[in-house]
Amino acid sequence: MRNRSFWRRFRRDSSGALLVEISVVFPMILLLTFGTVEAGLFLFQSNAASKATQLGARWAVVNSPISTTVAAAMNSTGAWNGGTLGKNCVDLNGGCPQVFTRVTCTSGGSGCTDALMNLMLTEMTRALPDLKAGEVKITYESYPVGRQLGFAGRPGGLPVDVIVEIRCRTYRFPVLSSWFQWALPPIEAGCPTTDKDNKPIPRGIPIPPSRTRLSSESLGPPS
Repeated sequence: MRNRSFWRRFRRDSSGALLVEISVVFPMILLLTFGTVEAGLFLFQSNAASKATQLGARWAVVNSPISTTVAAAMNSTGAWNGGTLGKNCVDLNGGCPQVFTRVTCTSGGSGCTDALMNLMLTEMTRALPDLKAGEVKITYESYPVGRQLGFAGRPGGLPVDVIVEIRCRTYRFPVLSSWFQWALPPIEAGCPTTDKDNKPIPRGIPIPPSRTRLSSESLGPPS
């Protein structure tokens, strides 16, 4: 009878129920809280990257080309016919000459002026302070003949499209990355896997590539 009474009291005892409920619910509350905060930080980083490309593109269209190929093309008069100087490009037969089609520059790339790349990077870090040079790419595209603007012999060369983009950028969640390291995607092909100190770059969630395209203006003072 004594044992039967003990088990009856044991089944009805609820003094530890709260502890059990907390142990089940509390991890989920933590996950929801940290997930909400870090999702907001991820969106903030994505928006900051978009703003950084806007600042970079705005800098690039009014400063000397980072690409030495584009700079030489903008300052060259070898392609001009003396009889066409000053005429509107769209009125000329075939339009104004295209001295290049598409040129891309990255930090440390061949034919690129790192000093100018660093100046553009400085402008972009106003929106994204931890932006790295290896994450930035700038592309100059010559206008197709059908939509050339300006006139033959235009100071600073013909207008071109300037595209500034941020690539290979990931966001490492301060808390959740350590919990879900197994679920993080590998580093994208073509992106650096080590930093400047040759240390492995930790994996993270890729931030969607940001890109801004603007038409060139003065492209810096003529040389």
